[in-house]
This record gives sequence, C-alpha cells and structure tokens, in this order.
Amino acid sequence: MNAVPAASSPASRVCQSTLLADASNVAAMLEKEGTTIFSTFNNGRTMVFIIDQPPAFVRGGMKWRVPNGNGYDRVMAAPFHGMQLEWRTAESAEESGVLLS
Repeated sequence: MNAVPAASSPASRVCQSTLLADASNVAAMLEKEGTTIFSTFNNGRTMVFIIDQPPAFVRGGMKWRVPNGNGYDRVMAAPFHGMQLEWRTAESAEESGVLLS
C-alpha cells in the first residue's frame, strides 16, 4: 500500500497556507511601518524576515556578532506576531570595547 507523504496531506496544506497568510499579514504590517524586507525563509519552526531595520517599537537581542575589520557586525533578532525579525547592525571597535589589531 502506498502511503501519502505527510507534507501533502490536507491538514498540512491548511497549516502551510495559514502560515503563508500570517506571513503576508506581517509583511504588510512591516511595510506600513517603513521597513524594507530583504528576504524571508522558514527555519523549520517559524518564518524569519530579514529586514533593513525594525519598527521603532520593536526591541531585539543579539543573535551573533562577527568582526568586520573596523569593529563588529551584529545580527539582531526579535519575535514579532509569531514570526522572527532579523536585521544587521554595525558597531565600531570603540563601541565594542575590543581592540582589533
């Protein structure tokens, strides 16, 4: 007997379409706030939006940071209406308190 893969089951399609509808609504909210969306992807748990800057009322935490030669690039992340927002910021060596040689 051939089993139907779970990804093509009606319940799975409803879940995916609901997630896409929710992501579309979040995208509209972000654009209304003047935020540019560079890309989106599903990380296996939630939709992730890569954006230029968060709306003024969103505060995030540092996800990771990497040296860039003049200081550090930081990737910040914050939850937003069941989705995750990520954006990049830069900090100089003086701001970070680390001497780069």
